[in-house]
This record gives sequence, C-alpha cells and structure tokens, in this order.
Amino acid sequence: MNLKSVVCFILQASLSFALSCKELKLGEKNCKENNNEVTELVFNNTPMASISNVLFNITSLEKLTINRAYDIFKIPDEIDSFPKLKYLDLSWNKIKDIPNSIFNLKNLEELNLKYNEITSISDKLENLENLKKIYFHWNYLEKIPDSIFKLKKLEEIYLGQNKITSLPDKFEEIYYLKKLDLSYNKIDSLPNSIYKLKHLEQIDLKHNFNLIAIALTNPNLKSCNYEYTKNICKPRFKIDCGNKLPLCQNAERKCGILYGKCYPGQCCNKEGYCGITSDYCDKDCQSEFGKCN
Repeated sequence: MNLKSVVCFILQASLSFALSCKELKLGEKNCKENNNEVTELVFNNTPMASISNVLFNITSLEKLTINRAYDIFKIPDEIDSFPKLKYLDLSWNKIKDIPNSIFNLKNLEELNLKYNEITSISDKLENLENLKKIYFHWNYLEKIPDSIFKLKKLEEIYLGQNKITSLPDKFEEIYYLKKLDLSYNKIDSLPNSIYKLKHLEQIDLKHNFNLIAIALTNPNLKSCNYEYTKNICKPRFKIDCGNKLPLCQNAERKCGILYGKCYPGQCCNKEGYCGITSDYCDKDCQSEFGKCN
C-alpha cells in the first residue's frame, strides 16, 4: 500500500465516526463549526472516494469546497443532502455533467464550477433562485442558457474561456448584475440589453477577436476590458470607461436616407438619430439603418 493510499484510508476512517472538526482531524482552514455543528469543509487534492462515506451525512454544511479531486468526473447525486448549503465550490476537477440533484439546493448563493469540462447547463438552473454568483469559466460551453436570465438575484457571472459565439438579448432581466466576464470566447456582437444594465460595474470582453461593438456607457460602469477585439469604439468624445478608444464613425448619431446606417450595435429612431436605449430601439425604429428590438 503506497503513502497516498494510507492517507486516504486514515481519512476515510476518521470521517466514518466524525461528529466535529476535531474528530475529522481537520484544522481551522479546512473545517469550521457553529453551535457544535460542522458548517464548512474544504478539501484540496483529496480523492472523493475517501470522503464520500460520511460527507453526505453532515447535513449542517453551509459551505463546501472540493478542489482538484482527481477522481471526480461526475457530481454525486447525493449533493442535495445539504439543505443549508449556500456556497459550493467544485472547481478544478474533471466534471462533465451537472446532475439534476444540484438544482435542489434552494439556499445556494454561490456556485463555482470553473476549470471543469462542462458542455451545457440545464434549464433547471432557474430553480436556484437565490444564486448571486456563478463561476463557469474555463469550460466548454457554447451558449448561455435562458435559465440564467431567470435568476433575478444574480450579481456576478463568470463565463470566460468558453466557446460562446452569441449572446441572448435578455441581460436586462438580470437587473442587479454588477460583474460580467465574457472574455476569451467567440462573440462577434453585443445585444442591446447589455447596455441597459443600470447596476453593471465591471465587464470583461477581452480576446473576443471578432467582436465589433460600441463601448458600454452604463451609468455605474467602473471597469471594462476590450483588449484583443476587432473593433470597439466610443459613441461620444468622453466616456467613463474606455475613454482611450477611437470615436465611432457615426458618433454624431445621425442616420437615415441622407446619413446611412448607424454603427453596429446602435438603433436608428424615427427622428434619424442613433442610440442604444429603448427610445431608439423600440417603437418606430428604422431597421434598415440599424438594430431594432
């Protein structure tokens, strides 16, 4: 029996009879308690086989982290054994699919599945109605599921380093969204709804090599990254984020028969001016000279 096997055997044996962090033989960095109940567990480089024997019996857990477990290719169906769970981190594994049981974690506020091999997200994600942060970067996602836009409490979305080619025009449905990472994808345009996010503070669009769009001018935007995109321009001389970008060709915002089309991403209203809000993109919008809702 090699050293790793011995360690796994000892850990499994201690877990089998564990009632507290002390009995789990885990330090403060890896185990926390509240009112004599284990509320947080952190496992790094620990095989799932060595902890599953008792893990799913610790129903008091509020935070669970299992990183770099070389034997996790699938999230166990028993993951819904933690009714109080608010934070779940299963990053840096080899997970390919998300089981339906994970969508029973009604109190979950933060879900971290970055650095895995996930190719799709179920529509049942909308059941996690208390989610505030989701981390899906460094996977193999090709599209954003509609279910994400039904999570009304979302504040942070991380979808960088995937294979996403287009974006649904539904972002304004996530009213409280503050941070959005769409870097290192294959996106070529931005939907109008992204420009309507009033609470957006940070956006990362770098390394979308074919992206042509107008820089965001959302009222609370503080951080933006447009590096290594095809053509991002600013709609006016001074903007709060991305002020060093070139001025859009149609910055004067006129459009129509005499002036031609708006710049990609803009709408042409009935008065012949380009813009991105509902005043430009909804009623009487001139679709032949720009986008329209």
